[in-house]
Amino acid sequence: IENIRKNILKAAKDGDLEKIGEYKAQINAIVTGDSKYVQTGNLYDLKSRKWQLEASIKSGKRDIYSQMSGVFSKNVDGLEDVLTPSAVLKYSLEDYLNLAEVVKEQEGTDQEAVCKVVNNYTWYVVTAVDSEVARELKIGRKVQVRFDEIPGIEADAVVEYISSESSAVGRNVVVVKCEQYQEGVFSLRHSGVELILKSYEGYRIPISAIRINEKGEKGVIVRNGNSQVFKPCSVVYTDTAAQNVIINSASGTGNLIREYDNIVVGEK
Repeated sequence: IENIRKNILKAAKDGDLEKIGEYKAQINAIVTGDSKYVQTGNLYDLKSRKWQLEASIKSGKRDIYSQMSGVFSKNVDGLEDVLTPSAVLKYSLEDYLNLAEVVKEQEGTDQEAVCKVVNNYTWYVVTAVDSEVARELKIGRKVQVRFDEIPGIEADAVVEYISSESSAVGRNVVVVKCEQYQEGVFSLRHSGVELILKSYEGYRIPISAIRINEKGEKGVIVRNGNSQVFKPCSVVYTDTAAQNVIINSASGTGNLIREYDNIVVGEK
């Protein structure tokens, strides 16, 4: 249309009324869908390119039919036959520490596999923990797993295996089993994990906010307008490293701690 517009201007300048009529017919043809006046050079080139692309796609395309139902995953890394449950449930700490080499050796060994189908919701997490933590664990104990790569997800799990390294080593391999589908988990192979052994409900506050009154009761000081009120509390968890505690209102007291209480920290 832009080309025709330029032609009309040129024809008008030259006083060629016959050409202007012809250009008008071309514009009407474009509007009504009659493309006989449309320049087809570029269009033909584009169609030829389209046919070439379609031909190349069809030549490289093949259908894959799964023999089972399940969750489709395109994440195939060649470790499916290496990191099997039967293998990781026998891991020593040395086996765990050598995983990086195993992954490196396996990279690119299976070029044919393009996808996989996960045919059940059972999956395993293998990690290493301090022996002090391992001594708290028992086979069959329920825990929760949190993943660095998928924030916001806490999966229920059961301790399935604890390696038998002596405490002198300082670390033990722990394998936990999960039997629930979590979005994104089947795409993970490597991730930092946290094993949550216990959960506490309450208010997290700095340790320095805990006071002891003249009766020997633990509590917090809450600012109420221009005055301050002592509210007894019970400490349900202490995180020494973070210098935090989790508290609840002490049972049997009327002064309940509220979510929006202005708690005095330290000497402030």
